[in-house]
Amino acid sequence: MISYINEHKEKEIVIRSEVRQKNVLSCLLFNISIEFFTMMIKRDSSLQEIELSRRSVIKQMLYANDVTLFFRGATKLTMIAKILRRFERAFEIKVN
Repeated sequence: MISYINEHKEKEIVIRSEVRQKNVLSCLLFNISIEFFTMMIKRDSSLQEIELSRRSVIKQMLYANDVTLFFRGATKLTMIAKILRRFERAFEIKVN
C-alpha cells in the first residue's frame, strides 16, 4: 500500500495478514456465525435478562472472539448447553 502525506509519497507499507486458520475470511465468517448464536440466545424466552439497574439489562456480552452469558440458576445451564450443541451442529464448529 502506498500512502501520501501532504502530497509527499511515503515509502510503501507492506500489509501482511496472517491468521492461524490460514484464511483471511475466517474472522468474518466467525462474526457472521456468532451473530446467529446471539440470536438463538436472544430468542430463548427461558433465558431472561439480568437487570443491572432500572434502565439497563444484560443477557450476553460479546468482545472479539469471546462471549459471556449472564443467567440465574443452574437449570439455565442445561438450556445453554443445548443451544451450544445446536450451534455447533449448524456451523460444524467446536465451542470451548
